This record gives sequence, structure tokens and C-alpha cells, in this order.
Amino acid sequence: SNSRAENTTGGAIENRGSLTLNNVTMQNNTAKSLGGAIYSIRNLTINGGSFSGNKAESGGAIYINTDSTFSETST
Repeated sequence: SNSRAENTTGGAIENRGSLTLNNVTMQNNTAKSLGGAIYSIRNLTINGGSFSGNKAESGGAIYINTDSTFSETST
């Protein structure tokens, strides 16, 4: 929480591989351009959690590249 990307992508996380997050809280993260909390160009799975107050020019909470896979489950 409360992270800021000095570059342009992924305020808290920049995923370039395969990532699974369980019961994650992503709050008040900022990226200059893409993915306020998470920028993903590969496989991303989110199993429960919450996102709030994340900011970016595109993808306030999550930016997912068109070549990526994404799945989520709510708890």
C-alpha cells in the first residue's frame, strides 16, 4: 500500500512472469502511466482481496497487457 512508481508502470507491482496473489489489499498506489497498483504483461491470478484509491493514467488499479491472461475469484 501507498507505493509510487518512479518510472511509468506498476505503482506497487510490475509483473513480467506468472503471479498469483491471495487475499491482497492494494490501497493508494500510484503509477505515472499504466497500472496504479499492478502492471501485468504475463499471467496474473488474484484470489480475493480489495483494491481502493489506486491511480494511473490507464488502469487505475490494474493494467493488463493484451497478450496476458488474467483470472480472479472473489471471497
